[in-house]
Amino acid sequence: MRCPETGNFGMARAVHVLRFFCCPLFLLLFVLRSEAFPLSLPYDEHFAYAGRFFGIPKLLLGAIAKQESSFNPLVVNIAGRDHHPKNPSEALLLIREAEARGKSFDVGIMQINRYWLRKYRVRPELLLLPENNIFLGALILHKELQRRGFSWTAVGHYHSHTSWRAADYAGKIRRHLEGFREAEVMRKKALFGKRRGVRGHGGLRPPPDGKEPLE
Repeated sequence: MRCPETGNFGMARAVHVLRFFCCPLFLLLFVLRSEAFPLSLPYDEHFAYAGRFFGIPKLLLGAIAKQESSFNPLVVNIAGRDHHPKNPSEALLLIREAEARGKSFDVGIMQINRYWLRKYRVRPELLLLPENNIFLGALILHKELQRRGFSWTAVGHYHSHTSWRAADYAGKIRRHLEGFREAEVMRKKALFGKRRGVRGHGGLRPPPDGKEPLE
């Protein structure tokens, strides 16, 4: 997530924002269609709790975590570079070093920027716990949804307030939601195949002559 206090987004680029990013109804229908597939996420109970508290679909929060950290609660991004410490102590050391050098950093599973730590007076070590990090990330998204409606624009602004960056980010979140839905469809197909005693070859039964089916 980019820092809203500096707006340091590099060189200006042409803005290519699709109209559907501004359509609240489109996002609502898209997410509700994804929610029809009860996929279990890493740290699922924390996403579910934060989602219920703020009225945000669980999978939407999960898609943001997927994009931000691939569900790694210890990722620390310092000045645009990801670090993958082995434990919370290493992560906290990286954060302290970034603070001492005055560098921007993002913490944890939802990649909470230092701006929000200062704004809400949160100690960084608390955000190395996924339940805290997810809850604060949900709060930040909730604020954007309040300002801009239930739209892809609001989702994009979780990452950046620059139009082209927001549009690009929202597109990535949409693709993660599609991926969640496809994964659940494949899981159900595999489960159905096992129940029918079908194994291997993507659920295809061997032909009567015993030969293997063609790939």
